[in-house]
Amino acid sequence: SRLCHFGSHSHRHEILTVLENSELADALAHSRGFLEETLGLPVPDIAYPNGDVNDRVVAAARDAGFRRGYTTRPAPVSRRDDPLLLPRVLVGGYDSPAILRWKVNRALVAGGGGR
Repeated sequence: SRLCHFGSHSHRHEILTVLENSELADALAHSRGFLEETLGLPVPDIAYPNGDVNDRVVAAARDAGFRRGYTTRPAPVSRRDDPLLLPRVLVGGYDSPAILRWKVNRALVAGGGGR
């Protein structure tokens, strides 16, 4: 198993929901291709910049070969979740342990304590 896992976050942190279809496809393909070529590993995951995602972006991510996509919706992951619309808890470089506990607890409460 790997000690580190890499995922895409788009090529230039574009807001994917406002891109034209061809720009969206190019941004996703370029980001994934660059990472896979650089790392020599598959990159099946994307975290949508700013959490901005809609059905069109999900379809484009699927077409670009991504298997999992992460939103900014704070909640526990459920088997019912679309793999390209997974929730996540945002952790920033300045988050203290107390803030991290608060964020995780908030996500658990929002998701009903786990599913």
